Amino acid sequence: MAKGEYQQHWAGLTTRQISDGIEKLRTSDRKFMPNPTEFVRDFCMTTARDLGIPSVQMAWQEACEHSHEIERWQWSNGIVPKVASLTGWHRIRTGERLDDTRAAFEEHYTTTVERVLNGTNVADELKHQALPDYQNIPQAEKQERYAAMLRQKELNAMGIPDKMRHGDFMSRMRAAL
Repeated sequence: MAKGEYQQHWAGLTTRQISDGIEKLRTSDRKFMPNPTEFVRDFCMTTARDLGIPSVQMAWQEACEHSHEIERWQWSNGIVPKVASLTGWHRIRTGERLDDTRAAFEEHYTTTVERVLNGTNVADELKHQALPDYQNIPQAEKQERYAAMLRQKELNAMGIPDKMRHGDFMSRMRAAL
């Protein structure tokens, strides 16, 4: 393969990426030299794995399993608790709308990892977001929130969703009579 062909593919890479790619190739178990596109994609580009960033599935599992010990747990990577914080620790802890919560987590995580891989320093942007300070909320408001949560649980148990169109509501009311 012509040297010029590799040089064309290396045009957007740094010297560090090329040398890291050569080292990865050297330590790989490949028997043949990859074509330039494969070399750049498989050996020169930094991956999440290279940076010690877990897969989105592993990160989600870790966030769920350790959402009750945010400060004490030794996280596999600092991105995990930061993305979980963006998603909302309360949502993760309680399992509220689990599919929506997981989708939000995966979206935040994927975006954050892509930004890291593109060289963006996200550490300052992802400051730990604490839960709201419930000590400063008046007792009456706390009681209202709790009563609303209990009403919603009761409605959910009866099969009545959070939001319903007027026609659906009327149909269910007629059926109940």
